[in-house]
Amino acid sequence: MRIVNIEIADVEFNAANRCFEGHVALRIAQPDRARTVDLHFFCTVEQPMNCPASIVTYSLISDAMRQARRMPGFRRGEEEIEVVAPAPAVARLGLQA
Repeated sequence: MRIVNIEIADVEFNAANRCFEGHVALRIAQPDRARTVDLHFFCTVEQPMNCPASIVTYSLISDAMRQARRMPGFRRGEEEIEVVAPAPAVARLGLQA
């Protein structure tokens, strides 16, 4: 399966838990099928509040990929994930670079 699009939304710093939280959507295309599938993940990453936006972005995507790999099919090694999507724009996250 190929990840053809990554969208990150609703990124906020949770001061009580000292972490960033956000919604990550991965659009998956299967090479032998015409349709795509959107996988949605609620991600949490432990980073300080003044962490650069690029690190927060990478960490959120990494957490989404970790969650995806735990899904049936991926976990058993039947499917592999290939990322071909362009990186999401940091400015859209509302974070400071």
